[in-house]
Amino acid sequence: MDQQGDVFPHWTHRVIGDDSSNRAAAALLRRLFQSGLLREYRACLYRNGDIPGVRQALLINLGSPVGDADALGMQRALWLVEQDNRKLFLYGQDRRCSPAQVGGAVLHGKPVLEPDSDWISALANSLAARVLRTQAQGGASVSTHQATTLGLLARVEHAILQTAIEAFSKGLNADTLAILRHEGHGNWTTYNFYLDAAGNPDRNRLQAAHSFPFFSQALRDDWRLRREVDRGVPLLRTLAEVHQIRPRTIQHCRHFEPARIGQDHRSTMLRQLDQLPAEYLPKSDDDHRVFQELWQPLVDLACVLQRDVLELAAPFAQGWGQGQRVLANKLGAALDFDAIYAFARATYRYSVYPALKAELAKRGQPADVAEDPPLAFFAAWFGQVGLRRLAQMALQWRDAYRQFSLERLGLRGAEAAASLDWLPVVGGAAGYSHGNYRVIELTSHQALELEGREQEHCVASYAVKCLTGDSALFSIRERATGKILSTFEVDLRRDRPLLVKHYAQGNQTPKPALQAVAERFVKRVMEPTPIQRIAAVRDARRRAGAPVVHRLDSPDSQESELTAQEQQRLAEMLAFTYPAEVQRRDVSRYLERKGLLNLFIRTSGIDAEQVKIAHTA
Repeated sequence: MDQQGDVFPHWTHRVIGDDSSNRAAAALLRRLFQSGLLREYRACLYRNGDIPGVRQALLINLGSPVGDADALGMQRALWLVEQDNRKLFLYGQDRRCSPAQVGGAVLHGKPVLEPDSDWISALANSLAARVLRTQAQGGASVSTHQATTLGLLARVEHAILQTAIEAFSKGLNADTLAILRHEGHGNWTTYNFYLDAAGNPDRNRLQAAHSFPFFSQALRDDWRLRREVDRGVPLLRTLAEVHQIRPRTIQHCRHFEPARIGQDHRSTMLRQLDQLPAEYLPKSDDDHRVFQELWQPLVDLACVLQRDVLELAAPFAQGWGQGQRVLANKLGAALDFDAIYAFARATYRYSVYPALKAELAKRGQPADVAEDPPLAFFAAWFGQVGLRRLAQMALQWRDAYRQFSLERLGLRGAEAAASLDWLPVVGGAAGYSHGNYRVIELTSHQALELEGREQEHCVASYAVKCLTGDSALFSIRERATGKILSTFEVDLRRDRPLLVKHYAQGNQTPKPALQAVAERFVKRVMEPTPIQRIAAVRDARRRAGAPVVHRLDSPDSQESELTAQEQQRLAEMLAFTYPAEVQRRDVSRYLERKGLLNLFIRTSGIDAEQVKIAHTA
């Protein structure tokens, strides 16, 4: 490749995490350099007249195809180009490239201006896989653990792509990029929409997006709205007509941040907001803030419990801000949806699951009961419980389990209990959502214990690193049900927070989508956190944990398994959660009466085939 321009080589992006990861990445890169697989630069940025007729161009060298299983097909290069008229284009080429060959097939729908998008993560994984497959075809081996090697190289590739795209973006219009970031949309065609024919920022379109950020995509996609925007006329009534909702609903949505509410949920939320009784509508800035914070979690919880969302939202009928404060005063703590999900899942894991398994065995019907709660469980167990009572039950379980955990550690007293909780690093951002995932910070020894037991790994022993201020631990969970998907560690001892470890269940490598969520969280939430706050949190954790840190296991220690007596005690601690009907009947009979028992039984492949054969006969 022609090296004219600013190049982005692999070696300068080998710092990807903790010292161990950095050493492994450096060793891997050395082997790849020696084998001749990384002779060319991954990316090169051309500016200042390097290429005639182009303001700037970013060349991403994809390397050579490696067969039918190659996720990149026959593509060899991507060109991200800003033309003289300031319009952007993304091209794909299936031949070797040089500055004299800018262009190719136009690629639509790629969020190339969003460096931490899922598409960029997938591209990085494909680039790493292409390098390793080329190396394997040469007959050599760079690692005895292919998955680990792929993960290391993908992180290096991702760092290169992020740096290169951010460097390219510095030459673009800042106002237009701000709109895209606010919207959570990094498509190059979206950027072009906000430019006029001469390449200058289109003030009407930018103003419309600033005034109605929640509807920015509709303002681009709907021809009626585009016409009104370009004419510079008021948009309120046209927006209401297009979305078939009342103008009052449009006004209420002007305060919403589009990136916080997924595109798939916006139309549903608009209809729900339009149908809300007047008393439920946000009336102040405080109401809008609380509504935007709570509405989607309320909808998710209502779906899981098969309830009308207004039934759960009853505490907020007189105002969202006031309702939140009143509820917090009555609970003695802030409303925490993640705690509700964790409590509900604990009810199944420690009480319902063992009871159901024992009952079926006692009835002579041994079965493989699902270890993870079926979706039907939440509605069957908690479908008639109000929001306030759910939150109270979650707090009751939290306090009871804290006492249980203290006794297992041989600790007593309020001081010891307080020492096993620690300040969060990111504060309110701990409830970060992205698509179908939520990221929450684990801020107590009890939370780490429950996480490790469900995920079958040793995260509970990392309480030491949290209390000494070395690390922060986070859990990625399924947004709709609270299911734990993976756990990751962020190192707090450096100039900026670094993602250093990330494991799925049983210490397995997490899926690329989960890795992308963790990386996005660190970049968007952790890195902007002021270093002074991180330092203050670390100091506070060390002071609070001093009385108990010597009693905890060292990191990477596996927690001792629960004894039969401890399992029985946990089940009894959760007896208060049982519906009234279950107190009169056992669990299996209750589920049978509701027609749900089969949903709690896992059928093996052999059994399923036998059933199929029997039905056929």
